[in-house]
Amino acid sequence: MTSNEIDFLKERIEYYFFSKPFNFNNCITQYRPKKGFLEESFLFKIHNKKMRSIEFIYHPRDNGRSYFLINIENTKTNKSFNMEDWLRTKKILKKEDYFKLEKYQGCFEEKINSFLLFIENEFKNNQLIKIINGEFWEDIPFDWAGMR
Repeated sequence: MTSNEIDFLKERIEYYFFSKPFNFNNCITQYRPKKGFLEESFLFKIHNKKMRSIEFIYHPRDNGRSYFLINIENTKTNKSFNMEDWLRTKKILKKEDYFKLEKYQGCFEEKINSFLLFIENEFKNNQLIKIINGEFWEDIPFDWAGMR
């Protein structure tokens, strides 16, 4: 992944989530090198004043199978859940491939824009926006997908 792609991804996250109704700020970027069976990834973490943070964890892959994990954290209680697990639990997500960039058309930038637009629209879900705004919290079990 090039530094231009990293900068573009950070700028797009800020574009979609630093304004209303989300009001996140302070995007922290961290490179996570390959370690053991874990492949390299890039963390983009944003915070709001309602004791919430969102981690966008991008996993680039040379084979075109790059994907995102998105975790929503209650920074007051140090609890978190995976957005894809939440969408599945609420029966909102019908297919799991929405978090894989190969699902979207175009070049890297177009795929990122399409993915973040999808995420922005899902964050506008009435229950999820209340969680993000600190009105309540839900504990969602993590789907280990057989890794335990």
